[in-house]
Formats: sequence, C-alpha cells, structure tokens
Amino acid sequence: MLALFVPLAAGAVFDRNLSLGAQGDDVRQLQEWLAQDPQIYLGGKITGYYGVATRGAVVLLQKREGIMPASGFFGPLTRARINVLLQDKVVQGGDDTATMLQNDLLSQILVLQARLVVLRAQLAAEQQTPPVQATTTHVVSPIPVASSTPLASPAPILVSEVRISGSFEQLFPNTMITPLKIGDIAIANTTANPVAFVQLELDIHDGMNSTLNRNKTVEFIVRNGTSTSDTLISKTNFVINNDPPPVGGSFRRQVKLSFPITLASATNQSFGLWIESLDYVVNGSLIVELYQSYVTSATAPVGGFRFALTR
Repeated sequence: MLALFVPLAAGAVFDRNLSLGAQGDDVRQLQEWLAQDPQIYLGGKITGYYGVATRGAVVLLQKREGIMPASGFFGPLTRARINVLLQDKVVQGGDDTATMLQNDLLSQILVLQARLVVLRAQLAAEQQTPPVQATTTHVVSPIPVASSTPLASPAPILVSEVRISGSFEQLFPNTMITPLKIGDIAIANTTANPVAFVQLELDIHDGMNSTLNRNKTVEFIVRNGTSTSDTLISKTNFVINNDPPPVGGSFRRQVKLSFPITLASATNQSFGLWIESLDYVVNGSLIVELYQSYVTSATAPVGGFRFALTR
C-alpha cells in the first residue's frame, strides 16, 4: 500500500484573483493550505476572510517561490504556482511506477494550464489596445551610420485611453485625525478629446472593530489636488453600519460622490480623497475602492483605485 498526502481535494484549483478584503470558500481553502506551513502563515487562522495576516502569508510564499513582485496580491502567477503545488502528491514507501508516472503527467498538465492562463491574460491585454491607424509613409534612402553609433530606440506607442489609478495602505491612527487622508486618485487622459466626469461610485468594505463609529455619519471629501488647501470638489455623507461586522468579515456598501470634473486631452491630474469625523478604530479594516465612474463622454474610463486602512 502507498500512503499519499494530498494538501486539498484532488483537482482543487483556484480560479479567481484574491486581495485584501476578499471573502469566500476559496479564501478559506487558501488559508487551510497556507496553515500547513507555520513559518508561512503565522497563527494559521481559518476565517474565509483575506485579511492582513493572509496577505502577509502570501507575501512570504511569493518570496519563497520567486514570484515577483511579492506584494501579497493572489493573482494569475501566484494562483498558477499554487495550483501546481496543490496537485503534487508525496509518495511514501513502495515503488509504484504507474502512480508516479501519473502524478508526473498531472503536474505537467497543470503547469501547461497555468501558462495558458498567463498567455490568455496577456492576449486579453493586447486586444484591449486600440489598433494603430495606418498612415502614408515616404521612403527615404537610409543614411550610413558608423558601427560605433548606437541606433535610436523607437518612440513608445501611447495607448489612447482614460485611465484611473491609485493604491495606498496605511494603519489607522492611534488618535482621531479629521479629516484623515485616504489616498490620491490619479486620472490620465491620453485620448484626443476632453472627458467629462459626473460621479465616482465607491465600494466601501467596513470591517472595523470600533464601537465609537457604529451608526456614525462621516463625510467623504474630494479635492482638486492632493492637499487640504486645494479646491473642494464635493462632500458626501455616509452612515456607518450600526451593527459590528461578522468576525473576520466586513459589510459592503456603495456611495456616490459628486465629481463634476472635465479633464482635457493629454492631461494627467491627481485628486485627494479624505474621510472626515472617523473616530478611533481598535482593529480591523476599512477598504475604499472604485466601484464605477460616470462620464458624459464616449470614452469609458478604465482602471481603478484601492485604499485601505488596517490594524
């Protein structure tokens, strides 16, 4: 008889990206697998919630497996590697050539599947790039260049799009700070036309352990710049849930912010986002992400932002 050790159910595969604030059975399965190595997952809590501890464990795993950048984001490269590791079986004792060959073939298949996932993602990204318009060119005789003169690199091709970006993570302050800056939203318009925004809809993940903030009204503030002295764009009230979130979980709600901003063609601009009247938080997390942007122009913005406060 052969004793086989399978980390999770045979055939188990992670098929979605996971990051701070994610919840579900796949997060629980990931935590169960990480907990098998206490040097990777300190504490080894199985909650089904992708919190700071889980992200830290993924960072250590990424460093061990040589996955860069080791950011704690459970994306295609990390998923592909773990899907292979999940299928590896340690054969103890005996010598069953057929079983070992089967395991080897299974591992090779999973490696190929992982590569296919990455290639599909690259292909999708390329297909999102607008085609370069054909132009009339004139043939010019080449000028002889000495071999010691380096050839000039071709100019980069700019993608015509309206892109929103922003990422920042910080600890909750030890004392109440109001307004508290959450992060900076960067918007780049590389199209030939101006883009007119109307609203930004935020996705709020409230996982805060804070009696002082329950059923409290706070304000989200957007300014036309990155400092409190810049012009105010809008202030929007948001009432924090009266009940505490489930253990290891969070409440998810949306809030729409007025954002009447027109961004000219070939323009980059940053906008600061603050929260006012947020009181002391014992522990947990507050995650603010872009849920949807509303514009009146034909070009729909791409990208998004994600800001997190944790303890």
